[in-house]
Amino acid sequence: MELGLTLLQAKTILTLAKFEKADVKTISKTAKVARQDIYRVMPTLEKLGLAVKIIATPTMYEATPLSKGLSTLIPSKTEHHIELQKKTNMLINNFEKSNRGIKLQEDESQFIITSEKSLFRKKIENGTDLSQTSVDIIISREGFKALLFHHRQCIERAMKRGVKIRVITERPEKQ
Repeated sequence: MELGLTLLQAKTILTLAKFEKADVKTISKTAKVARQDIYRVMPTLEKLGLAVKIIATPTMYEATPLSKGLSTLIPSKTEHHIELQKKTNMLINNFEKSNRGIKLQEDESQFIITSEKSLFRKKIENGTDLSQTSVDIIISREGFKALLFHHRQCIERAMKRGVKIRVITERPEKQ
């Protein structure tokens, strides 16, 4: 499914691949998918190059070997990813152009709570770079070690600008 197939498409092609050739009735029973859904899904699988329709009575379908068929899906995912990156960059550029000059008052303090590490790291870096007077952090002892490891340069730059950095963490047990 991560290659871009729906659940029905994935169930159908995997079932067909087991038989190599099968009719809709067999695929439907084995995959436990309604026949009408198989009829609806098969043209898409044909377009993707995962299955071939064999004109016979009843109509049969042949699976492309999975190694060949599924590998054809990767380039389309790559193209989709590149297109998504372009759209994301356009969205960011358009947003930044239309929102220039709109800022919060810079002297307002902010209180941020997060448990997501990557978001926390970005907030620390951005907050420290933008801070003018002080940065106050409450963090675990292990988190503080990681903070110093990942953001030492950012903290040093802020301190050179005269920003006060205060950290609250737990006391070590042995000291």
